[in-house]
Amino acid sequence: MIYCNSVSKTALVVAKNLIFFHREYPQIDLSDPATVQWTELLLNELNQGNLLNRKWYRGLFRILEKLSIHGLAFHHAIRKKIILEFYNQFTDDELDNLIIVGGGFDVLSLIAIENEKTKKITELDSPATQFVKVSMLKNLGLDISKCNYLGLDLNNERLSHKFNEMNEPIKEASIIVCEGVLMYLTEEKIREFLIDLSFHFNGSKFIFTFMNNHEGSFHFEGTSVLAKIWLSLVGEPFLWGIKPIHLKLFLESCNMRLLEIIDTSEWVNDNLVEVKEKVAVGEFIAVATPFKKSC
Repeated sequence: MIYCNSVSKTALVVAKNLIFFHREYPQIDLSDPATVQWTELLLNELNQGNLLNRKWYRGLFRILEKLSIHGLAFHHAIRKKIILEFYNQFTDDELDNLIIVGGGFDVLSLIAIENEKTKKITELDSPATQFVKVSMLKNLGLDISKCNYLGLDLNNERLSHKFNEMNEPIKEASIIVCEGVLMYLTEEKIREFLIDLSFHFNGSKFIFTFMNNHEGSFHFEGTSVLAKIWLSLVGEPFLWGIKPIHLKLFLESCNMRLLEIIDTSEWVNDNLVEVKEKVAVGEFIAVATPFKKSC
């Protein structure tokens, strides 16, 4: 087992939420088997997953969720499903590169390695979290040579600088995934990041999540004071959000074109029948692409 106090605490929350939702709501068909399998392996390697198999613990987990951000697990489960479906819609010939920014304990890179559909896979995350993740994967005996796991601190490093340091810089990408990352960055850092993406990856599809700016708050609607305090204590406060109606102009100022915005609560109404469980509101999924460079 690996124990590390420096890994992203919110990344652990997302992984636990996925397994909690899968165990607690089996009647809601959202969970991809491979995603569940890989996530459980990572959580068990961190000694963080066994209790989620116990009904009494999931009862406590449900109470804690209602006292912090009600419906967050449901939201995370939908978020993962939408992103995986976005990845799966591409054919083998279209997937030259998959880049995952801020992967945390997400397992999309492992799914991509397993299905051998993507020619080149790169995952970037904070050095501490990435070190622990790679160590876990090696301890599990997995061949991760097909994915380049890199440490990147977006608060202190430019994406373009990281690529320039690589022995084999990424020349193009088909899909760039940035899930649950931008809320932890300042607007200045987000602009730098998006401009770097638009410069390096002309023609790629960029799928990302962003928080709504709800009356000056960048949190999920109904987030308790305790949840906000906890985020600050673990050093992962939410710093940025934007109203969906303003996202198009913001992206255009960073040389990106907005293609689509998805609201997980609306997705439930359109895709699931007679689901009474609450979905946390406040984070959206968006798809964008860089504007084509002129010759």
